[in-house]
Amino acid sequence: MTGPQGTRRLWLLLDTGSNYTVVSVEALEAVGCSPATSRDHIRITTADGVLIAPRVQAGALAVFERRLPGALVIAHNLPFTGPIDGLLGMDVLVALRARIDTGAATIEIE
Repeated sequence: MTGPQGTRRLWLLLDTGSNYTVVSVEALEAVGCSPATSRDHIRITTADGVLIAPRVQAGALAVFERRLPGALVIAHNLPFTGPIDGLLGMDVLVALRARIDTGAATIEIE
């Protein structure tokens, strides 16, 4: 992901059950996309219930060697620890026209 203050490689968990791509607050702030300044907020349902989270525009999000300029992501810290920076949701998968073949364990991008 790129922003006004640089680029950061993200580790995103592919989640076809998520309508939105979610990125941790720390990762967004590292590239200069502070959720604190966002005027756009969205209601999302998480495992912990419903919450209102900031929607932030990144400079670009690169996924599967495709660049999505001005991608909108939800700023939210996931409730578990580890190397995961967020969730890759259906919004990006649809934008990429991704086809997931679970039998072959492949993802094809148009």
